Amino acid sequence: AVLTGHDRAVTSVSFSNEGKLIATASVDETARLWCAESGAQLRIFRGHTRWVNSVLFSHASTQLLTASTDETARVWDVASGDELLCLRGHTSRVFSASFSSDNQLIATGSKDNTVRLWDAQTGIKLRTLNGHTNWVMSVCFSTDNTRLASGSYDKNVRLWDLRHLRQGRLV
Repeated sequence: AVLTGHDRAVTSVSFSNEGKLIATASVDETARLWCAESGAQLRIFRGHTRWVNSVLFSHASTQLLTASTDETARVWDVASGDELLCLRGHTSRVFSASFSSDNQLIATGSKDNTVRLWDAQTGIKLRTLNGHTNWVMSVCFSTDNTRLASGSYDKNVRLWDLRHLRQGRLV
């Protein structure tokens, strides 16, 4: 199947955990939800004002997390399409966002060289992790939520020990 609907380049794709849905992000400032079996477009998520760089389902597949060039990350309700949270605080493009496996935390990585941790229920910023010297392009939690990895244009991956919220070692 070919999923047709975005007006500009697609930047990110994510399957729901059960594999029945696909989410896409695009330079056209939207994220979209598709039926994985039929390829039918089910919903358009509008709210970002610049490119949407990444999209990811929550582990229960009930929420979508998007990161955008508009300096925000947003959490959306998959069933209704409603925006649940808008995470503001980065001072430049947000390239990547990730849910912890228990859906309690969100991590974001940005062109401002920082990683930020957020409360996934309230949207409150919990911590800014400094240490990268260039754009943070990717963030990912360990499956047990004790560590966060961040990858950067500075050619390093940093491992952050979330048990103590202190900087981990470079990989």
